[in-house]
Amino acid sequence: MLKTLQGSFKNALRVIKMVRAGSRRVKCIFAEALKIGLSLTQSKYMKGLKAPDYASFRKADKPALGTLQWLLHNDMVTAWLSEDKSSSLCVRGAPGQGKTFLSRFILDHLDDRIAKSQRGDSIIYFFFYDQDEQFQTIESVLRSMIKQLLKTTDASKLPTAIFDSDPSTESEEGLWKVFRKIIRAPIPRTIYCVLDALDETEDEETRNVLIRRMLNLVQGGSNKGEVSPTIKLLMTSRPVVNINNQLGNICLELKARPEDLKIVIEDRVNELIIFTPDLKRKVVEELIG
Repeated sequence: MLKTLQGSFKNALRVIKMVRAGSRRVKCIFAEALKIGLSLTQSKYMKGLKAPDYASFRKADKPALGTLQWLLHNDMVTAWLSEDKSSSLCVRGAPGQGKTFLSRFILDHLDDRIAKSQRGDSIIYFFFYDQDEQFQTIESVLRSMIKQLLKTTDASKLPTAIFDSDPSTESEEGLWKVFRKIIRAPIPRTIYCVLDALDETEDEETRNVLIRRMLNLVQGGSNKGEVSPTIKLLMTSRPVVNINNQLGNICLELKARPEDLKIVIEDRVNELIIFTPDLKRKVVEELIG
C-alpha cells in the first residue's frame, strides 16, 4: 500500500513538473510576443518558420579592431549608405580576401548607425555556406529573413492573412510572397539586407533566381502617394560568371589592404606573450616585409 502511494505521489509530482514546464514555455512565447509587438498567433508563426541558426555566422570571428575603415570612405559604399533611395551594391573578391569579415563589419556598422539615429530601421542578413545544405537554399534564406523582419516590424502594419498559413509547410513561392508583403509593408523605414557568399548557394539556378528577385524588390518602388521602405541590398561573392553578368555594373572589387594586414599581424604577434616587445617588433617587420 505504501509503495503504491509513493508511486502515485511521484507520478503526481512528475505531472506537476510537466505542467509547470509547459506553463513556462507558454510564458516565454507571450514574453517574446510582447517584446516585439506580435500577437501569440504571430509569434507562433515566427517560431514555425524553423529558420536555420543564421545568427551563428555573425557571431563567428570578427574583423580585427581598426581594419576595414577604408571601406567607409569608398565612394560606392558611401553612396549606398547615405543616398535616400533604394539601391544595391555587390562586393566581389577572390578567396581569402576577407568578404565574410567585410559582411560582419558592415553589419556591426549598421547596428551602430541605427542605434545612433534612433529610427525604426531594420537589418536582415544571411551567410551562405557550401558545407551545410541548410545554408545553401532559397527557402532557408527566406525563412531566416522573414523571421528577422518580424522581430523588427510593427505587426499592426502587416496583413493578418500572412499568419493564416502554416509556415513549416510553406512552399518556396509562398515564402517569397510573405517576404515581399513584409519587406514592402507601408512603413517609412530603411531595411538593410546583407547576403554573404552568393557563390556558395546550392547551384547556379538558385543564384540566378535569388539575385533577380532581390533586385526586383529593390527596384520595385511604390505607387504615387504610397508610403514605402527604402531597401539597401549588399551582396558579396567570389568572381563567378553568372553573378558577374547580373551584378557587374554595381560591383566593388575587394583586395586585401596592406594597412589591414599590418593590424592583423600585429594583433596575432601581440598574443605571443613569451616574446619580448623587441622580438615582436622584429617578427612584425619580417612578416610585413
